[in-house]
Amino acid sequence: MPLLEEIRVQPSIVDPNIDGLPMGFCKKHGQKLRHIRVSSASHDLIEACTRLQSLELSDEYGAPALDPWELGHATLTELKLNWVPKPSRTGSTDEGAWGVFFETFTTTLYPSLREIRLVNSGHELWPATEREIKKSPWPEFAATLAAEGITLLDHSGRAWRPRNSRFTRP
Repeated sequence: MPLLEEIRVQPSIVDPNIDGLPMGFCKKHGQKLRHIRVSSASHDLIEACTRLQSLELSDEYGAPALDPWELGHATLTELKLNWVPKPSRTGSTDEGAWGVFFETFTTTLYPSLREIRLVNSGHELWPATEREIKKSPWPEFAATLAAEGITLLDHSGRAWRPRNSRFTRP
C-alpha cells in the first residue's frame, strides 16, 4: 500500500484495537498516513503516524484525555474534535479539563499545528453578547491557543474575534 495517505475508521464497540485501527497496521503503515479519522486518539497512534497532518476524532464528547497529546507531534497541522456542549451558549462543560487540554498545545510540542476545529455543527461555540462573553471560557481558550499561533475554529470555520482586551494576550 505505497500510496496510502488517508484512512477513516469507525470501530465497533467490541473492537480491542487502538482507535479502531489494528496496532500492527499502525506500526506498518502509520508513517505513510497524512489524514486520519478515528474515534479517539492514543499515544501509540500519534507516535506511529510520523507524517500525520490532519487528525479528526469523531467520537470525542467533552475534553479529550491528555495522555495522547503530552509528547507532541512535529507535522500535525489540523486537529478536528467532535464536541457537544451542555444546552447553554456558554458551553462551560468540563471547563477545567478543556483549559488544561488547550494548554498542552505549544509551539515546542506542536510546531506545525495551525488550527483546532470543533466540528459538531449543532451548537454555537462563540458567545454573542457581552454577558455571554463574560461567562464563556471559549474566548479565553482561543486566546491561549492564539498565543501559540494556533487558531480555534467553530464548526463553520469561524475564529473568535476579540472584543475585549481581557481575551488578548501579548
